[in-house]
Amino acid sequence: MSSKTQDFISIAEAAVRLDLSERTIRRMIVRGDLPARRIHKRTVRIPVAALASVGEEIPTYRRSRA
Repeated sequence: MSSKTQDFISIAEAAVRLDLSERTIRRMIVRGDLPARRIHKRTVRIPVAALASVGEEIPTYRRSRA
């Protein structure tokens, strides 16, 4: 497998990595929340780097004890 091929994953693989359904991944693509490329008529691939931008980062903090 070339490094270019490894930079993209299928919808099914993205769903597994993000612990979401394939349908949710497809909806995210349609909304523009997740970039994707159509490689062939029925083949869609998602950049691996795009998975890091999914969701919101939750800030961590400690409440001070009074």
